[in-house]
Amino acid sequence: MERQNRFCPKCSMYMKILEMTNNLENINRLDIGDDEKKNITPGLYLLCSNCSHLQKTKKNIFTIPHYSINDRTPNPINMVRMIQDYKNDTTYPRTNTIKCINSDCNVLKPEIVIVNNEYDTEAMYICTSCSHYWGKY
Repeated sequence: MERQNRFCPKCSMYMKILEMTNNLENINRLDIGDDEKKNITPGLYLLCSNCSHLQKTKKNIFTIPHYSINDRTPNPINMVRMIQDYKNDTTYPRTNTIKCINSDCNVLKPEIVIVNNEYDTEAMYICTSCSHYWGKY
């Protein structure tokens, strides 16, 4: 799907999404010329609130990125980077009393980094020897 620029080509201001329905009820509220109003068909448009530039979206499809604070699951690439950052950051608490749960870890008493979760009481544990992590992030 093609992404469309949401900035006005005339004045570089951010453009709002405007939907024109079959009865074209929003057309009278637009601050555009009568000749431009004749060319408007039902569909999705981008409207500049600064200079009133009106632009029809391609294929009447508009993608809006969605970010959620509740989706706290990092993708694998970010998780690898996060593990390295936690291991190298000496400000996080560490212990030698917890055994690594990874059966492939060869160190008898590895150093474990404890990362406290700000949303939950359960912590995430990271073995500095094998980079295995467990618990809740």
